[in-house]
Amino acid sequence: MHDYEKWKDSLLGTRINGFDVLKRIVDILTDEIYLDDIRGALHWNEIAERIEALQPEMEKRKKLSPATAHKIENLCKTLRKVKKRPVPIFVIAPREWFGEENRSTEFSPSLIKKAIGHGQKVAADRKQWLWPPQ
Repeated sequence: MHDYEKWKDSLLGTRINGFDVLKRIVDILTDEIYLDDIRGALHWNEIAERIEALQPEMEKRKKLSPATAHKIENLCKTLRKVKKRPVPIFVIAPREWFGEENRSTEFSPSLIKKAIGHGQKVAADRKQWLWPPQ
């Protein structure tokens, strides 16, 4: 049987409890949500751009087989129906953390004010943006 009271994290030298694990899970899930949203937007952009690239082929319909022309036309109609189009994507993220720990569950007004100021500086300097890559 393990004596968890004596167990310490070898890297930090601190005790880890269930609440610490839960806070870390919230951090990870929060990150995954926005990362998945970015991946989805990039994926839709690629789909929309590829379908839009077929548009000029529609104007050359005489050179296409009727089946191919019909498929291209259906793709274009479907894209308009789901209201998807390529959009510019920019990712602006903090370059540093504020507070003693990197926690998404810390709601200190002074830290929030610092983070907002930092965000404004990062947004003003395009070289610090994460996407599109420079």
